[in-house]
Amino acid sequence: MSAIRQRLVVMLCCGLCAGCGGNGTTTPAGPALSIARLALAAGQDSGTFNFNPGGADVTWTVTASEPWLTVTPASGTGNAAITVTVDRAGLLAGTLAASLRFETRLGNPLLPVTVVVPSEGGAVLQVTPATLDFGAGSNTATFQIANSGSGDLAWSAAELVSWATVSPRTGSGGGTVTVTVNRAGLAAGTHQGFVRVSSSGGTATVALSLVVAGAGAGQQVLAFSPAALAFGSENEQTLALLAGNGVTWAIQPSAPWLSVTPMSGIGAADLTVRLNRSQLAAGLNSAVLAVTYTAGGQTVHTGLVVTVFVGTSGPQAQLAVSPAALSFGDQAATRTLTVANLGPGSLTWTVASSAPWVAVSPTSGSGNGSVQVAFDPDHPAISEAATITFSSSGGTVSVPVSVLLNGGGQGSLLPALDVAPAFLDFGVVGTERELQVRNIGGGVLPWSASSLQNWISIFPASGVDDTVVRVVVDRAVLPGDNNLGSITFTSDFGTRTVLVSASRESGQGNPQLLLNPTGLDFGSAATQRTFAVANAGGGTLTWTATPSQPWITVSPPAASGGATVTVTVDRSGLAPGTHVGAVAVTSNGGNASVVIAATVP
Repeated sequence: MSAIRQRLVVMLCCGLCAGCGGNGTTTPAGPALSIARLALAAGQDSGTFNFNPGGADVTWTVTASEPWLTVTPASGTGNAAITVTVDRAGLLAGTLAASLRFETRLGNPLLPVTVVVPSEGGAVLQVTPATLDFGAGSNTATFQIANSGSGDLAWSAAELVSWATVSPRTGSGGGTVTVTVNRAGLAAGTHQGFVRVSSSGGTATVALSLVVAGAGAGQQVLAFSPAALAFGSENEQTLALLAGNGVTWAIQPSAPWLSVTPMSGIGAADLTVRLNRSQLAAGLNSAVLAVTYTAGGQTVHTGLVVTVFVGTSGPQAQLAVSPAALSFGDQAATRTLTVANLGPGSLTWTVASSAPWVAVSPTSGSGNGSVQVAFDPDHPAISEAATITFSSSGGTVSVPVSVLLNGGGQGSLLPALDVAPAFLDFGVVGTERELQVRNIGGGVLPWSASSLQNWISIFPASGVDDTVVRVVVDRAVLPGDNNLGSITFTSDFGTRTVLVSASRESGQGNPQLLLNPTGLDFGSAATQRTFAVANAGGGTLTWTATPSQPWITVSPPAASGGATVTVTVDRSGLAPGTHVGAVAVTSNGGNASVVIAATVP
């Protein structure tokens, strides 16, 4: 199955080796997992997926967050098939959440894992296999439904993508379900989706993957490194165009202040992009390098955004709280929330809990700090959910709190909403992109999506649990040359916002800072981690990264445009325990920070 990139991986340079530069040299592309989430349904004792650490010589280790999960192998070098086995003995009935942490020198991705523990005496749904890979040629595939329990099993199957259909849609007991895919209208490349099976014995998902063949056997055959250009004080930058040997291409800048050399060619090339600052306006300037390329008899249009910012913005505070959610078991416990100011302004804050069985201390503060969250499982008013709300001069942040209740043996870990990617760039020609909505907790997660921009449409606009969402841009009603909108995903267990940009030629816009991820956990041994800086708007993003503690260093400390920042921690001289700091990133497109945690054994 083709790998689904984690968010930190900017792009996959297809047609060439992953991470190849325009001169043919190879640079690490970062680790990648073939699935975005591992769900072990009732009756499913193990699951297997593929892990690519980013290179054949890259060593890695993987650890499970819970003792009832076993991972084989637990370490290795290069690509590997990973098998995860669950031991349900002694576990409470319900849906439990865990995670797998991979550690490599190129990054440390986390894989969410959910495990269904069925109640005794009922039906237990089994679905095999958990993935269907149609490749570039297959149109049909099947999966099996079985009942490993003692009760009666009634089930229904539904496709969560428009290009797949299932038959039959309902049944009882065991059966075979056929999935048929239709590639008509799909862009060249790899597409992923899901089929969801709901039943009286639990729920399960079957991951789908197909390739729409183009010139590169279904792969993207032309890409840029970096994926966008942001100019600071410089007037010239080098851009790597990555393409196969037979790919012919031509580039046309959309603004008179922008030029590129060469403007056409065949195969990979190093491009020189130049600015004419005499034609730039104050504020944010944005343009596009419109690219047309031909491969395998097909003509494809794409583009690359170039931004330049002229001017400055005033200081302001920006509140950040980590982690984004808290989960407790059924025992009394205390957790820590880290408060950080990601902006240059002064930050004052207060914090309150919505439930009496969750206590917070202190209830106010200024600048960076920490809040202790204490859970009382014996409180008479306990329920399954609470919210901790931070109010400040730098914004408001809500942290959902979930607990595992064991009343009647029907414990449940609350759902948790996740949406990826966090930014969709339609460029100057794109009209359709896909988002993945996921329930990374337990239980059932109903959600809805909406946008205030009339040029953004969402299909479907609501759903339950894992769903592939199509986002369509109507270019006929774009209000300006460079447009930034958003989609808000709402649920009872969290909200997520996805930024959407679409440009017309000769467009202008504002830079917008994005950091990914917003927290780095070094554990007790790691010394280096990375995060990505990206420009989600137009113009040129210039930024500076400043550590809050002397034991944290960053490289590079400043740059223009997108970049990968390496964070190094030095534990020498630190007392035993967990130490928390932050890297504050200030820019002409806003301010943000990455919370840093490191443990000294």
